Amino acid sequence: MSDEVPTDPWGNPDPAAAPPPVPSPGAWVGPPPVPGQPPPVPGQPPPTWVPTPGAGGPPGTVPPMGWSPPGSGPTPYAGPPKRDGQAVGSIVLGVLSLLCPGFLGVFFGAGAVVTGYLSRKRIIAASGLLEGRGLAVTGMVLGSIGIVVGSIAFVYVTFVNPDWATEVFDNLAPSTTAGSR
Repeated sequence: MSDEVPTDPWGNPDPAAAPPPVPSPGAWVGPPPVPGQPPPVPGQPPPTWVPTPGAGGPPGTVPPMGWSPPGSGPTPYAGPPKRDGQAVGSIVLGVLSLLCPGFLGVFFGAGAVVTGYLSRKRIIAASGLLEGRGLAVTGMVLGSIGIVVGSIAFVYVTFVNPDWATEVFDNLAPSTTAGSR
């Protein structure tokens, strides 16, 4: 056998006898042969593209909006970000720490600082799905102020003026001298 390439009568290589061209990398070569069907006949136009359910479009087309690959379910939509409940709790505790004197202010303030810190970490880790970072920071600041004010009030009542509570309660007692006949 010889390695001669068949030629036409004019000496040109015969295109029918030439090996099939090798497709470039990434080029679409068509669907693989379907078992049970005859292979395509050379020289005939390829069959037109007919969409199959769930298969998407021909190569190079963009799928329609909301389309997802078969079997993956609907396209998830996160919706607008939700406000973190811990951030709201932090600001509520921070306000209570300023309104309640003494020990209660210190406890509410500590709760506001801890809750605000944990909320801020959650909001950052949620990558935009949670909002309320400003509420968390405000709760931490108000809680810190509440801790300082509550501590000062506790120190004043305990060490500087220990008779303060007695004076307050004595002034609140009803007077027995007025209106007695």
